[in-house]
Amino acid sequence: MKKSVFVRIAAAVMAIVLCLCSMSALAGCTKTRSINVLVYGQYIDLDVISNFKKENGIKVNVDECDTPEELYNKAVNGDQSYDLICTSDYIIERFIKENRLAELNFDNIPNIKNIGEVYLEKSKSFDPENKYSVPHFWGTVGVIYNTKMVSEEDAKSWKMFFNEKYSGKIIMSNSIRDSFLVALEALDYSLNTTDKAQIDEAKQLLIKQKSMLKAYLVETEARDAMISGEAAMALVYNGEAYLAIEGDEEQNISGNPDLKFTIPEEGTNFWIDSWIVPAYSSNKADAEAFINYLCGVDAAKKNFEYIYYSTPNQALFDALAPEVQQDEDIFPSREVIDKGEVYHDLGAELDAYYSAAWKEIKS
Repeated sequence: MKKSVFVRIAAAVMAIVLCLCSMSALAGCTKTRSINVLVYGQYIDLDVISNFKKENGIKVNVDECDTPEELYNKAVNGDQSYDLICTSDYIIERFIKENRLAELNFDNIPNIKNIGEVYLEKSKSFDPENKYSVPHFWGTVGVIYNTKMVSEEDAKSWKMFFNEKYSGKIIMSNSIRDSFLVALEALDYSLNTTDKAQIDEAKQLLIKQKSMLKAYLVETEARDAMISGEAAMALVYNGEAYLAIEGDEEQNISGNPDLKFTIPEEGTNFWIDSWIVPAYSSNKADAEAFINYLCGVDAAKKNFEYIYYSTPNQALFDALAPEVQQDEDIFPSREVIDKGEVYHDLGAELDAYYSAAWKEIKS
């Protein structure tokens, strides 16, 4: 009798345990898949993220940074939880040198066929075998200026940023490489100079310029300041310039017809921001699925119309209206592309040298 009761009790307990285990397993099966993405601010349309989840069942958690250097530090020195990163050419080159990236499986990214050959070829300057990266946006760095404050003649040269008659009305980028671009171009030096004497000369020019500045700002802040007429000129990327001039009703951005965008005659930076998967990612296949989705024409179109940076998606470009294709504020000419310099990683020693110079400039 006692044995029979014991057996029945044991059987009941076992049944409860099995039931709980089954429920736990079921909960595990229905758990939402997710990837953690690190990217520059306002670089993906939120509708793209929600649509991807609906279609693929994968949630995208987005973390944002303002500058390439900030993004690098967060990716390397943070909790290493990121599955996918979008960053700049020279930062990708640094990641590759440091063996921090996973080689992409392009069987999971068939929409790579939509990316224009010219951008894949340009990407070889930082990813020599196109093994680690897929282009997201590309563009140039130029000057947006108020035609009521700045003459067209002055706007032809980067020297405009050091002209005292514009004192208090100049906006510079809160970025090491982009701010040094202005000084190095004005001095007719390479954007990738490793000559410390040239770097020092550029530093002194930027120190002298500091008293003339209205502010150092990130690109969206610079765009909004130019729209409101607070400054005469600003260093910006071409996509922000387009929004500043034309505006965007959906984003509640009012354009300013007094503004004009130009690439000074000395030349500029040609940049590519691309997707990469860090070696520590635990969700590589899902990250590649998101890259593939972003390379689709529909997602690329949404992202393009969200920010108006130059798209490397040739299939999308071919479908755009001729007046958009021919707008050189959005799609700079091949001459500008060929003349532009792609930033390169200059190595730890020179990176530290530039950083120390930047601290001196900003102090």
